[in-house]
Amino acid sequence: MDNQIIDCRPETSFRSGSISGSINLPYTSVMSNHSLKDLTEITAAFKKAGVDINKKMIFIGGAGATAVKAAADHVGLPGPKSIFDVNMKEWIAKNPKAEL
Repeated sequence: MDNQIIDCRPETSFRSGSISGSINLPYTSVMSNHSLKDLTEITAAFKKAGVDINKKMIFIGGAGATAVKAAADHVGLPGPKSIFDVNMKEWIAKNPKAEL
């Protein structure tokens, strides 16, 4: 898969339902006290989550997606980045076994 879906919701929300094949990178892993963490911590969070920084990153998860994309931009990750605005509760209800 050339695209990576990065779900920025908390781990508990991710486990309760997510897009098949998506990667969980909670916004709290790149933010602390409403500010971005330092560059080393942000880069480590992407690596720990298993994100390939050279592939396209599609962020989902509301405000968390915006925060994580901002963190990726801030540290200069090279892959193309975009935000997909989706209501996950509705998406999961309509697509319980969907594959991306």
